[in-house]
Amino acid sequence: MNFDLLLKKLSQIETYLNELETFIFSRNPEDVKKDITLLHTAERLVQVLVDTMIDINIHILLSKEKTYDKSQSTFLILGEMGILPEEFAKKIAPIVGLRKHFSSPLRGIRQRPLYQKLIQEQRRFQTIPCSYLRFY
Repeated sequence: MNFDLLLKKLSQIETYLNELETFIFSRNPEDVKKDITLLHTAERLVQVLVDTMIDINIHILLSKEKTYDKSQSTFLILGEMGILPEEFAKKIAPIVGLRKHFSSPLRGIRQRPLYQKLIQEQRRFQTIPCSYLRFY
């Protein structure tokens, strides 16, 4: 397993979480909903954060010679293996779907409910680095 790669990815996750805190979570949710620039910032940060998490998941699964059928299942498999806390894995897996909704052409219609989902998942996002570090 390439620990340097995993540590680099964890550092990226920390950066994205700090940016979410600075630009999104620290602001009044109603103000963010009204600011298209902040909504696009939230979308992009969620996309790169989840993509980085999936990269880590796949790297771990390949090192354990495990297979997976889709990105969302990587979280569930790591939970079953005890690499990630199972409860955490079950809660975080749906964020993959959240990321897909952000890039949907119907985004304008769904923006506000998706933003609310992001705010609801804030605590789960913030637990990501500690959960992966337990693996090491």
